[in-house]
Order: sequence, then structure tokens, then C-alpha cells
Amino acid sequence: LQLVLFQVLYHMVASASDEASCPALSYPRMLRGVLSDDDRRYLARIYFERVRPSRSSLTYYNLLRHLGGRREERAWSIIGRIRAKVEAQFGAGFELVNDFYSYRAASSCLFVDWHQDGEFWLTADGHPTLSCTGFNLWIMLDHHRMNYSFDVIDTDRSRPLYAALYNAARIVRRSRPRSANATGVVPFNTQNAVFGSSAKQRRKGLLHPAALSRAARRSGVGPRPWINVPLAPGDALVLRQGEIHRTD
Repeated sequence: LQLVLFQVLYHMVASASDEASCPALSYPRMLRGVLSDDDRRYLARIYFERVRPSRSSLTYYNLLRHLGGRREERAWSIIGRIRAKVEAQFGAGFELVNDFYSYRAASSCLFVDWHQDGEFWLTADGHPTLSCTGFNLWIMLDHHRMNYSFDVIDTDRSRPLYAALYNAARIVRRSRPRSANATGVVPFNTQNAVFGSSAKQRRKGLLHPAALSRAARRSGVGPRPWINVPLAPGDALVLRQGEIHRTD
């Protein structure tokens, strides 16, 4: 089983109008045909010929680092076409924050622990109104018998679970714990990632597989709260800011 994904993380540079809102929750689950066959094969070839052999410890900026100072018009034009797709779907005001190649196989998985991506909060500068507009486009470049995304705890399907986790992490306002659990109201627009890599160990413990399974059952979501989105080569998973996931 092999899968090559290319991530581009986008964040809105304009502030949200409502501090309590989270525009990312309304984003679509996936986008069809983000890259043509020729474009995705070209990016996959860059990965296998230039990025993977380097064995660099640098996780992010794989492609942008490779393109730095180079006049590779084909690659830059592909990035431009991705940006155009983003603007057509999400509107203006988004900027590319980083990029990341992901190669997965039966013997190779990245980031196997459940987590949120702290990079979403890079441009928020501590302001909640800027901290809930981001998304990742995980574009499938190629696969062999892995025509689906990594594990994602969907914010629509699992809202009660998110409410329970945020309550347990003491993020939901103390005056409204029951309301949050009952209605699924979750303050996704926090100033920092609640379950990011720098989170306190107590919070990370809430995402331990056994603890997460118990919380999912108690919240009514079921013991397997994650989904795997079917993807064809060239399609993109839209990972919404704040969504908990693993094996990306």
C-alpha cells in the first residue's frame, strides 16, 4: 500500500467578523480535480527524484525549499493553478503558509498520534478572530490500493466528541459546560492549538486511543469516530482548522 500526498496549508489574512465564529467549519470535505494528471505526476516526480533521496530532516517546505532560487516555471505555474482553485472555491484573502510531501506505506506512517496542526495558528498572532479560517489541501498525487485519506475526526459528524474533549481540556467556558455538551458548541477559535504538539501532556492524554474511544462512545459518536475520505489522484482532502487527525 503506497500513497503520496502533497499538502498546502492556507490561512486567511483578513479577520473574521464574529469572534465566536469559525468559518473553517463550513468548508467542503474535499475538492475534485485540483491537479491534472500531468501536474500531479510532475510533483510526484520531484518528490521521488529530488526530495525523498535527500533524506532531509526538514518536514515542511519540501517543494518551496526545492524551488527557492530556481526558475522552474512548470512547478511555479502548478502552484499558481492551485491558488486559483483555492480562490474560486474559498474566495480571496488566503495565503499559502507551507507545503509538505507525505509518503505512506504499510511500513511507513507519519504522525501516528492523534493531533491538531499547530501551524494553523502561525498567522493568528494570538487573536481568536484570526484563528479559525485555515485549511490544508491534501492533494493525492498517486497511490497503489490506497484511494482514501488518512484518519480525520470530522467536525460535522463528531461535534459532540469535540465538545467533550474541549470540556475535558477546560477550554469551554466554565459557565456553559452543559450547553456545550448538549448542543456541540465548541470554541474552535482558540488562540492556540488545544491539541497541538506543544500541548500539555494532560491534554495529549485525552487523545490516547483508549481514552478517545471511551470519550467517543460516551458522546454518542461511537468507538470509531474517524473517517477516511475516498480520493482519486488529483483530488484533495480539505482538512479544516482544528480537526484532529493522524497518520498524515
